Amino acid sequence: MKNRILESLILSAALIIFGGILYSAVEKACDRDRSVSVRGLAEKIVPANKANWRVRFTELGNDLPAMLKTVAVKDSEIVKFFVDRSIPREDINVNSPSVSDNFLDIYLNKKPENRYTVSSTISISSSQVEKFKKIQSEIGELAMQGIVLEEGMIHYEFTKLNTIKPQMIEEATKNAREAAEKFAKDSKSKIGKIRSAVQGVFSIDDNEDEKAPHMKKVRVVTSVVFSLE
Repeated sequence: MKNRILESLILSAALIIFGGILYSAVEKACDRDRSVSVRGLAEKIVPANKANWRVRFTELGNDLPAMLKTVAVKDSEIVKFFVDRSIPREDINVNSPSVSDNFLDIYLNKKPENRYTVSSTISISSSQVEKFKKIQSEIGELAMQGIVLEEGMIHYEFTKLNTIKPQMIEEATKNAREAAEKFAKDSKSKIGKIRSAVQGVFSIDDNEDEKAPHMKKVRVVTSVVFSLE
């Protein structure tokens, strides 16, 4: 009888000890699983370092060889216009003229007065962004030479993303930590180490200020998981 009582006491003690160990293990596992996932945003307005500009003009007529000579002369005048304003010649590309025979248009009820349409497009791609802004206000001078341009929009680019990436990632991570700390404070917890982090895709968009089209907005969102203590 005494042996059975002793065995029961030993079994009860073992169950209590095992239960305590199990509770402690579960509690630690729960602590390990406590985490918060937040996002951090970083934005930066930067000046474009590259500008692309396409200008185009059209000639109408019936003497195609003469028209092509006129186009070649005007191409040279446009190139000179930009070079005289310190745009390097290697930044200027003169495309081959495009020729359309208007008599071949089957949808016309009668033949047009001018048989041929010759179009010429000149592309300028340069890092001289500030000069482009000034040249844009002077482009009308070509009209005085009989060159009427179908002026295209200047497209600005920012190609030095790698120079600001580390700073922006750091800022986004800091922003994420601030959000996590606020969550921890509200839940009466404490922020621990970073468990994982995913860098979002960088985006480069046009600036919302129409008066400064040469400025670009760079944006990145990071996702960070912090442990909670």
